[in-house]
Parts: sequence; structure tokens; C-alpha cells
Amino acid sequence: RSMKNLVLPNSVKKIETRAFFLADFNSFTFNDSLEVIEPYAFLTCEGLMGTTVRLPNTITYIGPWAFALCNLQYISMVTGNYNSTYFSSGNCIIERATRKIVVGSRYSYIPYGVEVKSIGEAAFAGCIYTTDLCLPRGITEIGRYAFFKTFRAYEMNIPEGVTSIGDYAFSECGAWRLTIPSTVTNIGDGVFQSCTGLRNVVIPDNIESIGYRAFQSCTNLENLTIGSGVTAIGEEAFVGCNALTSVTCMAQVPPMMASDNCFTTTAYDNA
Repeated sequence: RSMKNLVLPNSVKKIETRAFFLADFNSFTFNDSLEVIEPYAFLTCEGLMGTTVRLPNTITYIGPWAFALCNLQYISMVTGNYNSTYFSSGNCIIERATRKIVVGSRYSYIPYGVEVKSIGEAAFAGCIYTTDLCLPRGITEIGRYAFFKTFRAYEMNIPEGVTSIGDYAFSECGAWRLTIPSTVTNIGDGVFQSCTGLRNVVIPDNIESIGYRAFQSCTNLENLTIGSGVTAIGEEAFVGCNALTSVTCMAQVPPMMASDNCFTTTAYDNA
């Protein structure tokens, strides 16, 4: 769908799910009365890619994936009237009650001093120029697909205090170095899938299970150390890691594998 200069009329209070999915336009102007942006409303919206979005202070709900894969340059709330639900800081939109980042942009930085507690589902998905994004202490939860396709997130240090990492949280991001904190006990499904920059991974002793396709298609992964606490490895967890030359398991009792298909056979045999 190709449009030119789109101005949202003041009569519009809600943008429905997938309303502007794949939409293409030269510019988009939000009105001053918009209240709700449903999930996936602007998913992969070509017209917003690389642009600046300023949301009105009338917003009361922003659904997950609302701006995912748009690669926004900047995002903020319009200055002026107080919004009781959201505020903007560091080129992020943050939910006041939960201190959760719900939308980020490619030039976001996670602000200090505002006590961010969590990263929402797909909050930074598709922000392809995010580099060395620093996650401060105080964050306890990283949502599903939070950093999906953040291609240039070169170094990802997950801080101590994070207890939950959602499925596919870092899938297809460009991280080449990874730090997993002692406060995380499980690596979920697809969390680091297709992180092709990873070459060395140490799974610490506090991790108890590795989920389905957790590291699938990390094609440059060469050295893998599995900590002593791991008791279960999910199906296809390391399938497609064809560069593996070293796999070290520190557990006295080998982890239970969900199937014979947890590793690519040739890679595991060569390790």
C-alpha cells in the first residue's frame, strides 16, 4: 500500500491491529487525540523506517510489536501535557507503572536514573543500528523477541539481577560477545538463535536448562562450554552450529537431551 503524506484526523482514537502493516508513505502525522495503538499496528511499516516518531500525550495503550521492525530513528512523547501511562526518555517509550520499555529506536539508550525494570516484547525488534546497547542493573526481565534482528548489537552483557529472558529475545542479533548473569536459571526457546557473531559461548553453572533451538544456526560458534548445573538440553538447541570444534560439559552427570537432534551430527562428532 503506497500513500503520500498521511495525517491522522482528530476523530481517530484507535489504530487497529496491522492497520499500517507494510504501509509505505512519505510522512505520517499523529493527531492530538489518539489513545490506543493496537499490537502490530505499524509492523514492518516501510513509511516509518528511519524516521522520527512523536506520540501524543493522549496515548493510554501501546500494544506489543506496535512499531516492531520499523527501524525507527527516534521516538518520544510530545512535550507538554502530562501522560499518566507513558513517558519518554533516552529515545524510548516507558510505561510508568511498571517501568517497562515498550518501544525503542535505533538511537535509543536505556536511561539511568529512571529505574527501568524490564524490556517489553519486541521493544527493540529490528533496530538495526543499535550498537553496544548497555543494559543497566535494575532490569529483571527481558521480554520475548525484545532484541530480535538488532543486527549490530555488537556486545550484549545481560546484567546481574535479570531473572527472566523471554523466548527469542536475542534471536538474529549481531552480538559477538555474550555474558549470562548468575541470576538467570534457564535459557528459553530460540533465545540466541542465529546469532552468527558468536564464536565462544560459556553457559554458566547456574543455568539448569537450555531450550528448543536456543543457539540454533549460530554458524560461527566454535567453542562451547556447558556449565555443571545444566540438566536438560532442548531439541535442536545447537543444530546448525557447524563451526563447532570444541564442546566441554562440566556436569558430572551429562544433561538429558530432548532428542538425538540437539546438535548437528557432524559438528558434534568433530568437537
